[in-house]
Amino acid sequence: NLVGLAWWSEEIVEGRGVEMGTSKHGKGLAKTGIVATVSLLAYPLCEWLSYTSEMDDPWLVFLAGIFFCFVCISAFCFVLLKVFPPDLPNGLDCMFFYTFSVFAFSAVVDLLIGMTLDGFIESVHFYLHNGEPYLKSSYGSFINWWDGTFHYALYLLMTYQLAAGEGTLRQRTRYTGLVWVGSIMNSLIVFLPGNLCGKFAPEVKWSYLLNVPYVLFPLLFAVRAFDTSGARKVKAARRTAARSPLDYAILVLSTAAVPLCFFRFFAAVGSPGPYAQDWVFHVEPYLRDPTLYPLLQCIAYVVYFAPFFIAATYCLVFPPIDPETYTTLADWSAICFGAMLQAQFSFVGPSLHMIPTYPEPTWRPVPAEGWTSFLVAQALLTLLPALLFLRYKSIDATLFPPGRSKKA
Repeated sequence: NLVGLAWWSEEIVEGRGVEMGTSKHGKGLAKTGIVATVSLLAYPLCEWLSYTSEMDDPWLVFLAGIFFCFVCISAFCFVLLKVFPPDLPNGLDCMFFYTFSVFAFSAVVDLLIGMTLDGFIESVHFYLHNGEPYLKSSYGSFINWWDGTFHYALYLLMTYQLAAGEGTLRQRTRYTGLVWVGSIMNSLIVFLPGNLCGKFAPEVKWSYLLNVPYVLFPLLFAVRAFDTSGARKVKAARRTAARSPLDYAILVLSTAAVPLCFFRFFAAVGSPGPYAQDWVFHVEPYLRDPTLYPLLQCIAYVVYFAPFFIAATYCLVFPPIDPETYTTLADWSAICFGAMLQAQFSFVGPSLHMIPTYPEPTWRPVPAEGWTSFLVAQALLTLLPALLFLRYKSIDATLFPPGRSKKA
């Protein structure tokens, strides 16, 4: 049925494309439709697995994850897309198209896990018990909701961009892909160490290794996207961006956000200072969660986000000599923006909501007296990366318009 649907979509779109001149974009939509249709197979598959007694064995749960997600679905997508191949310049870019197709399937599985944790369905309890028990937390719930919604939308968007776009991988999926890289890498640098260090460490099972591809492929994609050989390697004339009122707003926000990152870190590690203690008990009690996910996120704020805020703001105040620096900063601001979106969603959500299916006795809501400080802090940390991304994206587009050769 899926092959027939795909063939029918291709025929309809191709016919319309002859009349309307939109064949390429129509075929891109058809291929994205194939990916979306295959991804929805996750629901009946999880329902079937939930009724099999073999899923009581953690080792078999791990093997089932490898077999169905990384073997069956990969082969299925490969066959379908061989019949209806995307127009990509090389095999490596095709590999990313297949990868996004498989990740879209796993994103639907994560959505089902999030729905199970919040009590909407009961399809994936077997995986929560014998696969990845550390997902039975508020943090686990929200990273699954994020993967099943935001990442899923990005996977479908990137498959469309790859199938319907023109040029290199970077030209087709530049900002979309880099936002995805930042988002998924931030989740993993918090999630994977937290599973080994927090209260769920004794419950880590073989299925922990199913996260390895989600580390390797984003890194490989980032390396590929940052490869500027050819298209963006030629130097532009020495030009600087015109000053904007947004630069002053970013300077003010950065001046407040960087100290806030360090202050929250000191509060999370248990500083005996009165202000740090007051912040933990009256504003963000989630910082002391025994899962250690919020502590690791605060470490990421200090180690990764704060230095980038400083460097990016500095280059707005003191423009770099080489205009290509703006291109690099535009790329990194996209990664930072995606990372901060995921960080804030997976931090604010657990601070406000406890999953009903697996209550956490240590969970504490934000106290009423701390709501104003809580909202101001979260808004500040969310707004600054967004403004940096918009500003550097605008600068790069102004200095290097699409289609313009970057010759000296």
